[in-house]
Amino acid sequence: SFDDLGFLGSGLRRPECVACTAAGAIWVSHALPEGGGGVARLLPDGSLQPLLARAGMPDDFMPNGWSMAPDGSFLIANLGESGGAWRLRPDGTCEPVLTEVDGLRLPSVNFVHRAEDGVLWISVSTWRAPRDRAFHRDVADGFVIRMPDPADPASARIVADGLGYANEVKVDPSGTWLYANETMARRVSRWKLTERGLGPRETVADYLDGVFPDGFEFDAEGGIWCASVMSNRVVRVAPDGAQTVVLEDCDPAEV
Repeated sequence: SFDDLGFLGSGLRRPECVACTAAGAIWVSHALPEGGGGVARLLPDGSLQPLLARAGMPDDFMPNGWSMAPDGSFLIANLGESGGAWRLRPDGTCEPVLTEVDGLRLPSVNFVHRAEDGVLWISVSTWRAPRDRAFHRDVADGFVIRMPDPADPASARIVADGLGYANEVKVDPSGTWLYANETMARRVSRWKLTERGLGPRETVADYLDGVFPDGFEFDAEGGIWCASVMSNRVVRVAPDGAQTVVLEDCDPAEV
């Protein structure tokens, strides 16, 4: 119930992505009202230690999903229309990681996932601009990029496309599968990792009515915890595909 919830931090803007590290630090994406932003560290008392992009970032930089790199930098998806994946260094320097693929400029990027082997998986929700033109179930032009060498943009290739608004994308803890939430298709999909990239798409679950999947994370039992926008739900998908609404705060009539 809501009585079980606690809150940490305040004053965040678009805290799209959050990670609790083994070292104890909690990091979350943080945008600025006037544009720009980066990430913020949440201290135990709830106060913020922002790490903001100060040089090199595009004018419409809007941090969305990110991963932390071993050198302490952050690999950030720019949701602004200038798009691209960017690296934010601890000194505030921002530099491009990937701004085009197959000779085409990347539009708004949703998520950057750094797998354990160092490969980057980058999700792009749609080619359409503005991206809200893809907020329809009959639009499926999202895609996923595999970038085996983060220092070499030429290594990046589109390995999955035709997704219904690709959102968070992650390799599962076994290192065998790549999972992705498709927001407008309202499903979670997966592909088996192969030496050449990915196998065919498989549907893990078609989400419950009113669930529009955004971010997700794996749990220790192989389940998936999914955040649903619009219906304000947290849903757990069990390994067998069964779904449980863990928490919700919505007006059923509106949903």
